[in-house]
Amino acid sequence: DVIFTSVEGVFHTPFQDAPLDLNVPELFFSQRHDLFEEHLSRIASASSRLPPLVSADREHDEHADAQPQTPEATVSGHGAEASARHDGRLQISLAALIQQQWDTHGSMRCVGVRWDLCSVRDLQVFACGLTGPVLAALFRHMALDYGGRCSGLPDLCLWREEPSLASRLVEVKGPRDRLSEKQCVWIDCLLKSGADVLLCKVKEEDGAEEEEEEEE
Repeated sequence: DVIFTSVEGVFHTPFQDAPLDLNVPELFFSQRHDLFEEHLSRIASASSRLPPLVSADREHDEHADAQPQTPEATVSGHGAEASARHDGRLQISLAALIQQQWDTHGSMRCVGVRWDLCSVRDLQVFACGLTGPVLAALFRHMALDYGGRCSGLPDLCLWREEPSLASRLVEVKGPRDRLSEKQCVWIDCLLKSGADVLLCKVKEEDGAEEEEEEEE
């Protein structure tokens, strides 16, 4: 919604998967500042409540018996299950935001997005495990300098739904590898936002290096 918003001079053809100013740090964020702040605030305040997994048969039955939904329930994509009351107001959930974007833009080509890598359920679980504040900090950090920060993120995304919802980001380094400057910046950003981040160092078995030298 933010990337493809109407900004003068950044879209010349309908076949672009990104605006022309995406890699211009001093323009991309500033030209969409208010819209970015609105969406980031919404993500940061979204609840991590995950709707129960519904089987295909049950989902079909529920749709058949469904009553007309209120606008609030329609936005959530899962009705009351995906939302919660917070300070007397309806608080949208991350799961509902993801479902809404998936349903609306799931076939759209967009830089940095691969819709076929995982299911919407996996994406919801991972996002809810990270929490809204972490996601908002991640998106802000990337949006401020996409060209310089689209790389350097941790290698592995781990998540679980049971026995308790949790997500973790893991940077993997071999015996002779070191963290790059970009990786250090990303890890610092994620840790400050409250993300669960680990550095996994792979060690060679005793004698492995000597065996390699003998083979050569």
